[in-house]
Amino acid sequence: MGTYVSGYNTFTTGEPYLEWRGVHAGRWTYFKWLRKPAHSESLEELYDNDSDPFQLNNLAASEEHAG
Repeated sequence: MGTYVSGYNTFTTGEPYLEWRGVHAGRWTYFKWLRKPAHSESLEELYDNDSDPFQLNNLAASEEHAG
């Protein structure tokens, strides 16, 4: 399991530093934005790395994965 912290580079993009916290645990990657970015529909994102290795389908809002 890995824990990650990241954000945008204000010097490169001019955008505010948007932090997130995340966990990668084998099949799953979950992370939460501390402040919602403009490009994201939600604060939380969940991905199934087996069926979606490029993390294009956010499962966080699906009822099947609610918890």
